[in-house]
Amino acid sequence: MRIIEAEDIDLLEPFPQGEIKRLVGWTHCFKTLMEVDGDPTTDEERAVYYKVLLSQVPSWGVIDRANKLGYQHEAPLIGIIFLQPASNGNNFYVHLASTRRAWGSGLMDQAGKRLIEHVFETYPQLTRLSGAILNSNKPAKAFAKRMGFKQDGLLKDFVTQNGEPRSVAHFGLLRSEAWEASKPQSATAEIPEQTLEATPTP
Repeated sequence: MRIIEAEDIDLLEPFPQGEIKRLVGWTHCFKTLMEVDGDPTTDEERAVYYKVLLSQVPSWGVIDRANKLGYQHEAPLIGIIFLQPASNGNNFYVHLASTRRAWGSGLMDQAGKRLIEHVFETYPQLTRLSGAILNSNKPAKAFAKRMGFKQDGLLKDFVTQNGEPRSVAHFGLLRSEAWEASKPQSATAEIPEQTLEATPTP
């Protein structure tokens, strides 16, 4: 297990397997990860899915180092970030989710920016990071833009939810542009933070 430090948060690598239940709670209660037809539908199925997935991909738990959010935990875990490699190996899809109390605190912004730096330093073959977000998820798209991602395009009626077609916005951050993500951004504490999402593939 490794700790990557930022100003107010630590990234714990990998995400602790013993905390999968909390991750499932975040996705179920706050719908932070995109769920579409064909995905796991019960908490038990989600727990099995994420346990298998997170054993195979890079992942980090986000720790509120000074416990600014006031959780009753020795090392308060407030979120997760994980990557799914695309088939060509030079592109990772980014997924993240957090507790509701972390939305708008700026801590997940800090975690996202630190992770972008770390990932591009750690994977020299990586040319870009990507995110796929339901087009209706305005907070998630705002988060992606704050991280320096740019929208590549819109995949119309790309997935279905409860049989209804939904469009997906596709975002990307190139290695050559990643330095922009580390620039100071204007305060956006009022905007809830959710997730850069891609459809899970069980």
